[in-house]
Amino acid sequence: MPRPRRRDLPLAQQLLTPASGSVHSSRATSPLVAKGVEPEVIILPDLFPHTPSSVAPTAAAAAAATSTDTPSLASQEATLADLHARIYHLIALALRAYIQAWYGRLSRDTTILPAINRDIVAPIVRHLTFDRERVHVLLLTHLPTLLATHLRTLSAAHESDAAGIAHIPQAYHARLPLRSVTLAPAPSSSHAEEEYALNPIYLTALADALLAHALPPPEYRSDAERLIVREVIARAVLANVGKRLAAPWFWAELLLKHLDKPAPTLTPPPPPLKGVPGRLGAHAAHALDALVGLWTRLLAVVTLLWNGAIFLTAAWSGAPAPTRNHVLDPWRVLVRESVLFLSPVSPLGLRLALGAIDVIAILLGPAADRLAPYLLDLVLTPAAGVKIVTLLERVLFPDGWPGPPPIEPTALEADAMAERLREMLRRPSRFGLDLGRATDIFGDAGCNAHLIAMVLDAGVLTLVPDLAAESEPEQQNEKASDKPTLEHRITPEITVQAP
Repeated sequence: MPRPRRRDLPLAQQLLTPASGSVHSSRATSPLVAKGVEPEVIILPDLFPHTPSSVAPTAAAAAAATSTDTPSLASQEATLADLHARIYHLIALALRAYIQAWYGRLSRDTTILPAINRDIVAPIVRHLTFDRERVHVLLLTHLPTLLATHLRTLSAAHESDAAGIAHIPQAYHARLPLRSVTLAPAPSSSHAEEEYALNPIYLTALADALLAHALPPPEYRSDAERLIVREVIARAVLANVGKRLAAPWFWAELLLKHLDKPAPTLTPPPPPLKGVPGRLGAHAAHALDALVGLWTRLLAVVTLLWNGAIFLTAAWSGAPAPTRNHVLDPWRVLVRESVLFLSPVSPLGLRLALGAIDVIAILLGPAADRLAPYLLDLVLTPAAGVKIVTLLERVLFPDGWPGPPPIEPTALEADAMAERLREMLRRPSRFGLDLGRATDIFGDAGCNAHLIAMVLDAGVLTLVPDLAAESEPEQQNEKASDKPTLEHRITPEITVQAP
């Protein structure tokens, strides 16, 4: 007889507790992700069968447990409890959606998920740590450099398309060929039959290399569990996330949600002052409103400057000794490439403004090298990690699981969203910038796939530098001083050539 689901348990444990006696019962009736609900436990019965199902310990209590099957991150700080729970919530969701959904139809074996957790998931999550300095290099140096490279290559591809030489994706790929990108059948939101997408063979090799680096040799040799997890990481997680992030309609929909807000309600005009003629009273009321508004703005500016000065002073005193990393240089190049992309014909005033930005960036370089990593550490908190994991969960499972597959917009609907966003952004600019052209930055799925592949390579090589392959081992053994740096491998020099 099927046992009822425990409604007193938190959501994560409710939905990962089978509704029937079989652990592989895939008929769940409730969506796994509900808005406004945060999982409070990390002991998931499907992953940890030795934990009593009647016990629902919190993240802090589970971190202190001594069982080898109990998940634990490398850091046991109490502030990581929510992030700890959210990570295992996503892991359990992915295992149920991508493994149990089909494995339960083939076998009645109830040990596959605990075995995957014990041999693959737990060893990786226990040692999930990142060097702060490498994260700083990735976010402050490599990311803006790759965005600037994307804009430069995209601008050249648009010029080739305007000249009738080649279409934008083909021209982009001719200027920036990547092995991690290949032609694939286009989705319903595209007019083309084929478009560039992340190479599944590359994703499989990347997932296998990450598993080989993270797992000890005994766990890596367990072929069955490792191959299943490898395919889940490569074909389900990385491929689906890359496909969603490369879709132009995804960014258009995201920006429309933030920009297309209802207009504020208009307040009725104030009544005229008593004892004063109507027209004179209206002028006096408008003058008083203008003075009050001016005073409010001045007070807000002074308050902002005062608070900013106090914050910068505290940050400057708390920041470590400066190291010359030139963090403003890639951002300066990114600003220049963005402005040139939005204004192909650069007037004199725009060029003077770009020169002034270069001078200011050079003068503020030492201060930025000291403050930027410190301010970034203030932003990269466990709460920010929870938001990132939650966003990844919504990208992979927008309607929860089990649930209907996400419906992608048609090509006409995607074009309508892009045109609507372009009209919202198009407004007159003093420097001749066409802000409506900003939609072209992420307007082609093939070009976006190249950008995602570059960011993925940069992230892996920066956070896991042991995976970087040596191009010429013989010459590097003879001349150790000529060994290419990580920056040279991640951000190669791009030469623009005609396709």
